[in-house]
Amino acid sequence: MIENFKENLHNQAQSFLNQVFKDIKSTPINVNEFELDHICYRVETNERYQELKTIMQEISDLISENTISNRLISTFKLNQPIEYQDRDIWIIEIPAPKESSFHTEGFEHAEFVINQELHSFMSLYPDIEFNTKSITKAINPEISLKLRNTKIKFHEMSLERVCQIEDQQ
Repeated sequence: MIENFKENLHNQAQSFLNQVFKDIKSTPINVNEFELDHICYRVETNERYQELKTIMQEISDLISENTISNRLISTFKLNQPIEYQDRDIWIIEIPAPKESSFHTEGFEHAEFVINQELHSFMSLYPDIEFNTKSITKAINPEISLKLRNTKIKFHEMSLERVCQIEDQQ
């Protein structure tokens, strides 16, 4: 069962990332120099969240589970990365569902670590309407962009580093 899950997860990640990079091509943003920090996998129910959390611990280490916006979010570091083109993606984030929203199970967004401050980055793309609702977060502010079929986020620090900082607090 675990091997099937690993293969299915890998195949889903490949399809998702193909779509992300296809969608990014419709923008002037060049992400080639940015670390693809992690990808987010959504679930429909709290029961599925718990089930997936258990399965993920067979193929990864749970490096964080915190309550954010009234729901649990788990962060896993894979034992073997998802390889995509010239990138190794080690981190998968799995949020429990929010009561007020519904997501079909599967990968939902990819997050990139940028090499500059967010406002400076946004100024490079004045015609893009970034979602800035999380730009004032105390730790690792972020901006997001809804693309054709996917969503991407940009932040200044890796999720793994954020988890380390939060563990020290």
